[in-house]
Amino acid sequence: MSIWSKIFGMKAAQKSCPRCLGKGHVDWADIKRLDRELIWIPGKCAYCNGSGMVERTMEERVPVDLPFLVINSPEATRKKIIAGDSGAMEVGHFHHQQINATIDEIVYLHLENGWDAKEIFEYFLSEGRNSKLADKRDEVVDYIERVIQKKCNV
Repeated sequence: MSIWSKIFGMKAAQKSCPRCLGKGHVDWADIKRLDRELIWIPGKCAYCNGSGMVERTMEERVPVDLPFLVINSPEATRKKIIAGDSGAMEVGHFHHQQINATIDEIVYLHLENGWDAKEIFEYFLSEGRNSKLADKRDEVVDYIERVIQKKCNV
């Protein structure tokens, strides 16, 4: 937003959100189009914060497919990411690397050990990775199956 916009209360020129295509939420079609099937789930669009509109210059500052700009982040974090805050970006990149490492491990366990999604889930539980995993068994097994389908051409 320019200084004149701040002084006179004018909003920056806006356009339809390129992530959700103006709907205010991302669906599986958007997620697939942006190649984020293993990272995002359908829901309110974090890019436009559900409004369906963004500043015309936002794409120049923030990639539409930025993997860690997600709606379940605190609003303050979202604003920092959009502003290009180096600390928030570093945390986001680290989180994304952790997700990619988990995806790589799922692929390895499936291809090298021949394990299916349920066996991989049980392995993760036995490793004590996250006590909350047990409460989300079906959701996690479904995610592991999606990883196997996408990455292993099953």
